[in-house]
Amino acid sequence: MGVNKSRAIGIGTCRKLIHRQFLARNLECFVRNISSIFGAHQVSFKLTKEQERIVEAVNDPSRPNVTVVGYAGAAKTTTMLSVAKRKDEDQLTGSAFFFNKAMADDMARKIKTDRIVGLSSSTLHSLAYRDQARRFGNRVGKPIYARDILKAVPVEGSYLQKLQRFMTPNAKAYLGLKSLSTFCHSDDAKFTDKHLSLGDYAIHDGAGEVADKTSESSRRIAEFAMNLDNGLGMNHDVYLKNYIEGVCDGRYQGPGGQYLIGDEFQDSNGITMKFMRHMASEGRQIIVAGDPNQQIYRWRGSVNAMDRLKTDIRLELTQSFRFGQAIADAASQVLRWLGNEVSLKGAPGRVSTINGRRSDGDMAVICRTNAGIVESLKIMLDQGRTCYAPRAQQILDEVLDVIDLQNGIKASRTALRIFKDYDDFESNVEDGATEFLMLLNLCEEYGTTLLTRLLHDSMHPKDGAVTLLTAHSSKGLEFDNVILGSDFPDERKFYDLPHDIQLDEMRLLYVAMTRAKFNLDMRQVPLLLDVCGVGRSGRAAARFGS
Repeated sequence: MGVNKSRAIGIGTCRKLIHRQFLARNLECFVRNISSIFGAHQVSFKLTKEQERIVEAVNDPSRPNVTVVGYAGAAKTTTMLSVAKRKDEDQLTGSAFFFNKAMADDMARKIKTDRIVGLSSSTLHSLAYRDQARRFGNRVGKPIYARDILKAVPVEGSYLQKLQRFMTPNAKAYLGLKSLSTFCHSDDAKFTDKHLSLGDYAIHDGAGEVADKTSESSRRIAEFAMNLDNGLGMNHDVYLKNYIEGVCDGRYQGPGGQYLIGDEFQDSNGITMKFMRHMASEGRQIIVAGDPNQQIYRWRGSVNAMDRLKTDIRLELTQSFRFGQAIADAASQVLRWLGNEVSLKGAPGRVSTINGRRSDGDMAVICRTNAGIVESLKIMLDQGRTCYAPRAQQILDEVLDVIDLQNGIKASRTALRIFKDYDDFESNVEDGATEFLMLLNLCEEYGTTLLTRLLHDSMHPKDGAVTLLTAHSSKGLEFDNVILGSDFPDERKFYDLPHDIQLDEMRLLYVAMTRAKFNLDMRQVPLLLDVCGVGRSGRAAARFGS
């Protein structure tokens, strides 16, 4: 059989394409792109009755606002594309908004492939950035550092009686910037004490004293940062907040079109919901899709948006196209623990196992933290396994910056550039820069030399490599075989956590376990074994419902 030379591609190009599509977090898009290279035609997809019901409801002449609860692997994106095709037939235009650029770009490619002319796709941040950059120039998108804030907003340190320690001005500035983020994520027009962020101080008995000591400085920092004549950068939170408030009060122009789709809406926050409500008040039809049980960014300001944004109709997608009934049953048990009386349906004809024999396809180890990734990397590489960690380059850059700081060299690759030297780095972590605490602990536990080797050996995708990633970064991906890491909370720690944190952790487990297509190995997570009713021995090919 001859090869069409015009479509011949080299191995190097293939590798780049594979890597690019992996980062784009969408295997279906990868298949479509490969098909287009070799001239394959688009395959038609028959909608389920659940999907047909959604398409009909959205396209009713009364143009109701609709909430679509699509559980893991239930083809929400395919459903939204079908909605847009019908809108195209009626010559209606709209915009789809995502909270992740890779997902927005993937949707844009699918829109182009399906020849949908009336729908655009982007993140809400990119829409805001384009508007704000025209108005405020290169300040837009630049970070705001504590050191710059302290130059403009005088802050005095405070002694904490209950904790018996001194809180430096730098520590207060860090909490002030965290409080700024909390305010920007809200739909409030004015900063109040309810926006205070206490970081790790929140879990201590002295939290009330910390709040009293930081209330005034956090308010002044937030007000200064939101004063757009301050000459500082406008970080992502600030310019998005300013744009949406401007759209809502009539200063700025919002997107055009007759309808808006908000996908992955469970990760929304107060300011995004304010935007959608305003669009609805102007007569736009609102369609929001997501899975409330995959709300895993509450720590970043996301709220229970799927329930808080009231719409006219609420419909569900319970048919998974990713995994078989065994994994569907296990996921349903977790959903019931989370308060959902729903039974997911597995993909027709697909056999999945729990703790069973691994299939011949790809494999991922999904961990709770970067520390879990490093621990699993060491074990796998010591066993002679080939590994790929998508976040290895990011962590390696941070480790290299730590090495530079230790050697008296200014860090230049990452956010560690804000520190003068290694002592400054350590003291700031102790004073409240807790986002760097795990990095400091990793460097102390493994040493920078071993860390550098582990991360360097796992930076690039390779044939047959085991993929190692966190549950947060696994969202939107799928693998033939999934092993859950050992760094998820054990039963004792889990039930000692506040109830809202328990919910966060269980949602994270739900996301991680539903990345699996054929085999899910959760023997390292006793908590999940108990919730799902699986014996800890994990007999080979054990199945639910058999």
